[in-house]
Order: sequence, then C-alpha cells, then structure tokens
Amino acid sequence: ADEIEMRLTDLKPNKVRELDFINKFSVKLIIDGELNSILHFIYLLENEPHRFEIEDMRFEKGSSRTAQLKCRLTLSRILVK
Repeated sequence: ADEIEMRLTDLKPNKVRELDFINKFSVKLIIDGELNSILHFIYLLENEPHRFEIEDMRFEKGSSRTAQLKCRLTLSRILVK
C-alpha cells in the first residue's frame, strides 16, 4: 500500500469458513487514498500471485478539499484442503 501512495487504516480477518473440500478465508480492509491508487491496489490483489475476490466494496468521500477517498473492502480467497 505504501508503494502506491495509500494508507491501510484497518485490517480485520474474518472467521475461516470450512466447506466440503475448501477453506474460504476473508478479510475486511479500510484504505485511504486517491481513486487511481485504490483501483491499482485492487487490481494487484485480484491478479497473480494473490488472486483475491472482492465480496464487497464501498467508497466514501473524504474531505471536500482533497481527492482522498475511503474504501471499505471485503476480500476472500479459497484454498483447497
């Protein structure tokens, strides 16, 4: 996040959901930054080697004088047992 000029302000792992042959891991993130930086960060998370899936994404406008946004994400990843 630091490399692309963003701030990760909160990170909360969720409980692992165990299904038949897989484990589903998810995490909630809150990140602050400009829209281009946030979208680049999401792109990096969705592609190799990370391969996260976005379950939920919400944007909130920060101060009216800056281009900063707050993004709330829920990311998940499935791992085969």
